[in-house]
Amino acid sequence: MILKEIDLRSILSDYGPERTQKVLSCFLCKKNSEVEDFIQHKAIDHELRRLAKTILVFDEENGIRIVGFYSVSIKSIILNDKLNSTKKKKLFGSSQTDGNVIPAILIGQLGKNDAVKTDFKGSDLIDLVFNYIYEADKYLPSMVSYVEHNGSDSLVKFYEKQGFIYFERRFEEHTKGLYCHMIKTKDIVSMVEKSRGIEII
Repeated sequence: MILKEIDLRSILSDYGPERTQKVLSCFLCKKNSEVEDFIQHKAIDHELRRLAKTILVFDEENGIRIVGFYSVSIKSIILNDKLNSTKKKKLFGSSQTDGNVIPAILIGQLGKNDAVKTDFKGSDLIDLVFNYIYEADKYLPSMVSYVEHNGSDSLVKFYEKQGFIYFERRFEEHTKGLYCHMIKTKDIVSMVEKSRGIEII
């Protein structure tokens, strides 16, 4: 595979919303209807309103078709009031936080395209996400990166295999029913540097 990442804003600029929408409408994700709905019906709107940054992943050896995508945005995690400094340090690497608000990167949506037969795996997509966060961290640091999902066993196993840990947030209406798995952004940085053979000082 020869993978190429292109941000949705660039595609919109080159081809316009209508043509871009036709490309996105071919993305299928049978295991997660929410992912499919996002890329087909919401990604362009989120991009234009600057709610999220969506990156499309193409396989140049496979007819230059989309094999996957991910979407990231800047958000905050609201901590439980009972979380003491010891737990804060274990979870975030520091007990010094701005009250109960933690600066974070939300990996809003990510998925593979079922319409394209390829060797592209979920772990490959996570590697691309981590590399994106690594580069973003140079200019916009965060304490953690996290995902929200429906809590299915397969997703829990997948994210924990990638180094994420379950985090129980303070109850908020807009997060009701959503599981949260997070990973320290500095751990992502360390993993990427190790994979690139960068000596960590």
